[in-house]
Amino acid sequence: MTTARPIKVLRLLSHLGTGGTEKQCVEVLAHARRHARELGVTIDFATYCTSPFEHVLAPPEGVPWHRLDRPWTVRGALAAARALRPLLAGYDVLHALLWPSVYVARLARPAIPVVASVHNTVQPAGPLGLKRRLDRWMFRGTRLVFNSAAGRDALAGALGFDPATVDVVVNGKPLFGGPFGPRRGVLCVARCNPQKRHDLLIEALGRLSPATLDRLAPVAFIGQGTDAPAFRARLARVAPPSKVVGLGEVQDVQARMARADLVVLPTDHEGLPNVILEAWNTRTPVLASRAPGVTELVRSGQDGLLVENTPQAWAAALEAFDPHDPAVVARAAAGRARLEGEFSIAAAAEAWARIYREEALRATKL
Repeated sequence: MTTARPIKVLRLLSHLGTGGTEKQCVEVLAHARRHARELGVTIDFATYCTSPFEHVLAPPEGVPWHRLDRPWTVRGALAAARALRPLLAGYDVLHALLWPSVYVARLARPAIPVVASVHNTVQPAGPLGLKRRLDRWMFRGTRLVFNSAAGRDALAGALGFDPATVDVVVNGKPLFGGPFGPRRGVLCVARCNPQKRHDLLIEALGRLSPATLDRLAPVAFIGQGTDAPAFRARLARVAPPSKVVGLGEVQDVQARMARADLVVLPTDHEGLPNVILEAWNTRTPVLASRAPGVTELVRSGQDGLLVENTPQAWAAALEAFDPHDPAVVARAAAGRARLEGEFSIAAAAEAWARIYREEALRATKL
């Protein structure tokens, strides 16, 4: 699509760590910058948060980045909203990614349409449902979008929306071209958060026989907080750093996956787990928990393997894992085929551009 003037969009996110939402945002920004004419959209970027978070990634070269960065506090969110307000005069649509960004966006009292995207399947209601009621107020009047049907079906109604009217835009990935291998070790890519259930995986590792742990090593934990002293101390009680290590946030996740035997995701719930798409992209076998959001994506036994989220089940699956098993190799190949056929970055960017164009057009008719 071409237009006389591309729709101008500002994407708002707390910070640019290495989480799935942040990485997907950067990938969409890069694709949209290269294909702005065809999409009829230009997308700029803003962050509003600093300590305790850090910007590990950066927007693609040439994408304007408004760094409103304020502390991660209520006062900081209000200050970020005040700083955001005058910027919005130059844009047609504001896209707030994730729950807190929606709050900041609404506090800025924007005069332009707000697209609010939710990337999970569970959101606590808070004591007496107070947070849920505040969520419903904050999301009112936005164009709500989920990155998975599981998330939409679980949460759209709770936010006051008819799920039948809510869009789903699944993540897409630029294809990873290698190099692939040589492969060795296991990666768990997940920020330190109770839902990610690092505790289950750590307990499972402690149940493994020494021979199995030697065969799987190194087991590396990647993500925000996995290099913290307390987390590393928990790992050290299982095995020395030569076998089990916490690396923190790293930028070359897919390159590391392409050299790993296995990617694991012990989680209680997800939206559409980006880490699984990255593993598929690098033709790396996937072992994940049978949890909401994950089950929508992984076809257990076909393009990954799902287990119950207990230490016993994880230990049994890791003991049985053999990277040379033809079934394991076939599942990894099937994952890459799924990615190529169903999760292209071009399709994701076009889906977002369509929503932005629709919202801009709707605003002109009001």
